Amino acid sequence: MGKIVIKANLLFDGKGKSEEKYIVVEDEKIVEISDSGKGYDYEGIVTPAFIDAHSHIGLGREAEPYTEDEVNDITSQLMPLNNPLNSVYMDDRAFQDTMDFGVLYSCIVPGSGNLLGGQAKVIRHFAPTVKEAFVKDYGFKMALGYNPRSTGMWKGERPNTRMGVYAILEKKFDEILAKKEKSEFEKEKKLYELEKKIKDDKDKKLTPDMVKYEKELIEREYELSFSTEEKKYLELLSGEKKAKVHVHKEDDVIYLIDLVKKYGLNATADHTGDVFHKEIFD
Repeated sequence: MGKIVIKANLLFDGKGKSEEKYIVVEDEKIVEISDSGKGYDYEGIVTPAFIDAHSHIGLGREAEPYTEDEVNDITSQLMPLNNPLNSVYMDDRAFQDTMDFGVLYSCIVPGSGNLLGGQAKVIRHFAPTVKEAFVKDYGFKMALGYNPRSTGMWKGERPNTRMGVYAILEKKFDEILAKKEKSEFEKEKKLYELEKKIKDDKDKKLTPDMVKYEKELIEREYELSFSTEEKKYLELLSGEKKAKVHVHKEDDVIYLIDLVKKYGLNATADHTGDVFHKEIFD
């Protein structure tokens, strides 16, 4: 890209505003903001890019028939392996439309027809390919309330009540946590037995390399006890990755609060369009 200079007649930096600033950009990074400049390539009002924190851009594509929509996968209520980057088309003209209005980044998520619809990814709108668009992993997309219970015609286990949908979710979480506890117990047991074997090795037949190798085998066996899908659940349940949770009504927000307390989730309540009590919103 080289070097460009932008004269900001008015500059908003996210904290305030200032006038008559010169912004120097080199290799797509801002390297200097000063009060004076010898020349400039562009002039106008400068603001930070807007970020859409919850988007389906590139998945449900502008002006295409609904049959081309890839926002929801209808095969299961719980799909932690779904990566929305694999369903994004960067030639969706919505990318250009959003850039025209200053929205340069999005956190894209699968739609809200499933309890756990898939992963959340932050992307650039102005990249030519999905690979170049990718910025970072964010976490997972979940949905509570009406949406996941309204998809009874889809495939998989599909309760028609919220209590049924939530029972599926907690059953899965409990199964994963129980398996983790059991696997950790097995690992600790094997490490204890190895330590006992070392103490009983009076003739020192166990070399340090042999001990190291056995410990590595025990650790590897522990890692292999979890499937790829289970490892994704553990990322969510450990709080390592954030859950973006679609909720509308107060009842579902209350359930989300209890869910976070029970499982230690790192979550945001997205939308919350039907919350009227201040103490619940807080």
